[in-house]
Amino acid sequence: PVKSIKTALSKAVSGDIIYVTTGTYAETISIGKDNITLKAYPDNKPVIDGGTSLPSADWGSLISVSGNNNTISGFEVKNSNMSGAHLGGYGIEVNGHHNTVSKMNVHHAWEQGIAVHGDYNTVEDSTVWQASMEYVNTKATSGWATGISAARNRNAAALKPGITSYATFRRNTVFNNWGEGMSCFEADHCTMEDNVIYDNWTINVYLSDATNSLVQRNIIYVSSSPAI
Repeated sequence: PVKSIKTALSKAVSGDIIYVTTGTYAETISIGKDNITLKAYPDNKPVIDGGTSLPSADWGSLISVSGNNNTISGFEVKNSNMSGAHLGGYGIEVNGHHNTVSKMNVHHAWEQGIAVHGDYNTVEDSTVWQASMEYVNTKATSGWATGISAARNRNAAALKPGITSYATFRRNTVFNNWGEGMSCFEADHCTMEDNVIYDNWTINVYLSDATNSLVQRNIIYVSSSPAI
């Protein structure tokens, strides 16, 4: 047992499972290794909280994944750059391939809630709300961010240069984001299925510059009394 998630990750080797117990972890997490599972211990509810100072650089993330074949599950992730001190501010950003993000509660991010850039990544059974908070007061007419998005793979190992391929979003709930709800742009073979998406500021589902997309069995609506 160790006190910080960072320390646990520094000790982990391929195939390890890191269990995280209930508590608030004021740290940014970077997973650059492969085949690591980072998850909540059963019946525990760990929170990764950026507070008023994290991430501490432009376009930072509270959880970033540059490795491959990793699983992250069971966290609440909140307050990414909520002071607006830096550009961007992701809850979770995935740049590697064949990673799975599941059972997450992501909210209050200055920019994106969950951004997927690599290939063959999955986001499932998660809730994303009150992301794109930089637009609460400005209500911009273009350039806004998204609750969950797959786009723009800049990894040299990308199947198609600049394109995110084979992203899957399933069984997520995405609502009250101050930009788009769920999007695939500059993406190929993006799948959105069995999600509930509602009351997002600009549009609930967005496809642009996307090929071979599959959007099925989603519930998409605007409620009678939206919160934003």
